[in-house]
Amino acid sequence: MSVSTVDGAPWLSASTAQATATTAATIAVQVSAGNLRAGVYRGAISADFPAGLTQDLSVILVITPAAVSPQAALERPAAGCAPTELQAVSTLLPNNFMSLVGWPVPIVVRVVDNCNNAITGATVVATFAGANYAPIVLKSLRDGLYTATWVPLSNSRVRVSIKVLSPPLKDATIELLSQPADFTANLPLINPDGVVNGASFDPRTPVAPGSIISLFGRNLVSQPMPVTGFPLPTSLGGLAMKIGDRDAPLFYANNGQVNAQVPVELASNTAASVVLTMNGKVSPPEPLLLSPVQPGVFTYDDGGVPHAAALDERNALLGKANPAVRGTVIQVYATGLGPTDPVVKTGEPGPSNPAAVLVAETQLTATLGGVPAEIQFKGLAPGYVGLYQVNLRVPSGLPSGELPLVISANGLPSKEAMLPVK
Repeated sequence: MSVSTVDGAPWLSASTAQATATTAATIAVQVSAGNLRAGVYRGAISADFPAGLTQDLSVILVITPAAVSPQAALERPAAGCAPTELQAVSTLLPNNFMSLVGWPVPIVVRVVDNCNNAITGATVVATFAGANYAPIVLKSLRDGLYTATWVPLSNSRVRVSIKVLSPPLKDATIELLSQPADFTANLPLINPDGVVNGASFDPRTPVAPGSIISLFGRNLVSQPMPVTGFPLPTSLGGLAMKIGDRDAPLFYANNGQVNAQVPVELASNTAASVVLTMNGKVSPPEPLLLSPVQPGVFTYDDGGVPHAAALDERNALLGKANPAVRGTVIQVYATGLGPTDPVVKTGEPGPSNPAAVLVAETQLTATLGGVPAEIQFKGLAPGYVGLYQVNLRVPSGLPSGELPLVISANGLPSKEAMLPVK
């Protein structure tokens, strides 16, 4: 282990206790700041590990003008100090950190100014060079800490650059190197943000218990595996899915996609992990948010236009060749509309007599071309799992043409789906 400082002064030192069979090695860091003037000082501790791995820990020391104790300096700004620049340090990841392909890597950054004030309103963005990753905006924990999660997708070496901005203070940048290790060659993998509403495919949005979801990943089943009977199975071709502690019923699976139902029994307004198992091999977990409702209208491609999956009064598919007629009642198919009465067991189809209708607490509305549409039925489609049917009357005063259809549950709107009207 070695210690260095940017200014060369011996204010930083460190020692380590040897690891044993039951305890990890501990690095003790000491700072001797007695002869240092007020200012910002930077140092690094390089730790050597087996197999030639070296990790660098960044150290930032802020000496304030006021003669206060180190603890007081952390808790309140120094008197007579004018902040001019930002200081940032990665508190969890060292430089040259190791990671596992497919597994979430937490990033935590602490941001202060040169007077040791915690900065709570900065913009902190992580970018990745050497691989095709989208930038990630870190979330403020409102105490000077910012956090996010990154998932390595390959074993390519990645340079992580974290930029911190809070004008008019001077920007700060953290540079880290990551060497992902790939132990996932034969594991089923879930793409980052790869679990979505099965109708809207909206990324990074919650899903509702009982709804249909689509999962996108790789190393799944080798050939398409559709399902034809009820109740839905919880395994297809050796592939199984757990959401939280529940087995998810599966509609379909291929090498890159799985369609499933979110178990009805899961609690909403919480988070759960999605895990795939393929012939005994387990995927890294993917976080999933659950909400009481998350409406999505099913669509199909009709000449390049995402048309709503809807039937007319003759049960014929509506589209360019068969527009909806003003004043008639149509059937629209959706998912994520919330709990029903009676409750239908996970994996079981909606009943027909009596039908499973939305509970009274769920306020459902529909608009077509921005005009409210009268809803005559709202519940599970009989004979289908996780599929909701909304019967609505096409408003009489609508113009002809392609109009956007939106279904809202408790004020939360679905993505627009187009519907031809005549």
